[in-house]
Amino acid sequence: MSQYRYSNPNKTYLDDQPILEGIIKDFLDDLDPSFPEAIEQDIETIECRSRDGFIPHSHNCGGFDKQWWTDFSMIQGTGYEVVGYGTKEANDEYTEALETFFKYDLPDEYKSLVDSLPSDKLNYHDLEDLGHTDLIEALEEYTDDWLRHCMVWFGYRAMYEGIDSEGIHTLYIYSCTNQSEYYGAFGNGSDTIAEHEITFTTPLELKFKLNQIKEELESSL
Repeated sequence: MSQYRYSNPNKTYLDDQPILEGIIKDFLDDLDPSFPEAIEQDIETIECRSRDGFIPHSHNCGGFDKQWWTDFSMIQGTGYEVVGYGTKEANDEYTEALETFFKYDLPDEYKSLVDSLPSDKLNYHDLEDLGHTDLIEALEEYTDDWLRHCMVWFGYRAMYEGIDSEGIHTLYIYSCTNQSEYYGAFGNGSDTIAEHEITFTTPLELKFKLNQIKEELESSL
């Protein structure tokens, strides 16, 4: 029995067209984000064929995702801004982590010390000047872990939507971002930064139109 026994016979899938598939994959692979410290993920194939437990949208005829991630720890350390998140957002998150540490998560062994200090001394630099190295280490570990969990995902999605009766193919290219620890650039809570519809009839036309939007796509992230 065919592995595609659940497939919609009226669909034309991207992975049945290796030339188009290669052009699109190579194009995504050549895109670079504006944030050099981001962690690149392998290109992922978009699942498009029905199976037990999964029914794709009717327009989903395959494609690819390429995404990167960073976190507020890296953003704070480098000073770069990525898709609207920069040192201000990272510093605001650090302030929240610091306040939460002292208000809710302070280890018992430091409570009497902290109670003896003025509130305006409960920060890294003043604690360092006062010589409270053990408390500083606990604070650093807490805030570093907090910022590492503030992840920013961003990337590109190429969604092929098939070919119509006149032989015209449709491809959508999206750039997306998501400030999420769990869902990646295209999951729950993601935002679409840019969207391009490409219609074409030949591989050469597809290459030409992809090259036309390359600079704009890269500058969107």
